[in-house]
Amino acid sequence: MTTLQPRKFTCPLCGNVFESPVIMSTNSFGKLHSDLYKEASGEQPVCHFVHTCPKCGYTGFEGDFERQDFSFVFKDLLEQNITPEIKDRKVGAHGNFYLAALCAEWRGAPFYVIARIYHMGAW
Repeated sequence: MTTLQPRKFTCPLCGNVFESPVIMSTNSFGKLHSDLYKEASGEQPVCHFVHTCPKCGYTGFEGDFERQDFSFVFKDLLEQNITPEIKDRKVGAHGNFYLAALCAEWRGAPFYVIARIYHMGAW
């Protein structure tokens, strides 16, 4: 059984404080799929791996919400392409992974990291 707990995140881009569930424990009692996804019994933890700031749309894994510097180009891309789309809307798990992949790409992440994010989103 997957257990979740709400956690407060501070967006490193806009400073917004928001709550998002984080995984406290899970299991691997479900089946193994051919794309290497191992199911959990009950709620699937993969749906809670990434988090999206509801104000600006910055999206990433838990560690991506630590204090950091962003380039002007990244801020501009996010402001023009993501912020208007997420304003006042709840983003589902698949959308979170898509936004996380975009943020990783715009921040210059290696291709294998971006591919892994898309792969996880496909699960």
